[in-house]
Amino acid sequence: MSAASDFLGGGGKLRYQDFTASGTFTPSAKLLARGGQCLVLLIGGGGSGAAPGGSAIAGGGHAGQLREEVVTVSGAVTVTIGAGGTAVTAAAGNSGGSSTFGALLTATGGAGGVASGPGGSGATGLGTLNIADLDGRGGAGKSGRCGGGGAGQTSAIAARMVGRDGGGNGSTLSSATAAAANTGAGGGGANGNSVNSGAGGSGFCRVYYWE
Repeated sequence: MSAASDFLGGGGKLRYQDFTASGTFTPSAKLLARGGQCLVLLIGGGGSGAAPGGSAIAGGGHAGQLREEVVTVSGAVTVTIGAGGTAVTAAAGNSGGSSTFGALLTATGGAGGVASGPGGSGATGLGTLNIADLDGRGGAGKSGRCGGGGAGQTSAIAARMVGRDGGGNGSTLSSATAAAANTGAGGGGANGNSVNSGAGGSGFCRVYYWE
């Protein structure tokens, strides 16, 4: 069995705490008395899509790293939620920021999209780039988070430029859409002059523990 499976088989009452912004996880006396073990779901910020200008294909932003690990805490832990990569015009996308659970766990931010790139990669799947049918979908994430942004194309086939699991949609001759907040997903790529790419989604943290 994995460490996560072993943890979820523990006794007592299972609780959790979500962090959508940076803060502090303060373990209870009961948690510390049980040994301080927590299962942490941590997601880095997603990268923004590219907006190369002209008729170049605009790659979608990549999702931030998703990590699920059992850690042991002995006191308060600082939680940092990575920011999503900021939107761009006529440039490659920006990377997302890393999320951290103290010094115990780090989830790196996703890379920004690039010119002539595919849909962004998700936590569990790669983005696509098929010139023949203009398919530029983002890669799959997990549980509605950590999906890739859709690529911007030269033809308005919106159904084939979509982001996955919180990722932003790619666009043609207009600004792309941003990824959803706290998903760590990638932003959409923007095709055409003087249009903005989609920003990446900010990261997320959930801490499970028994009391």
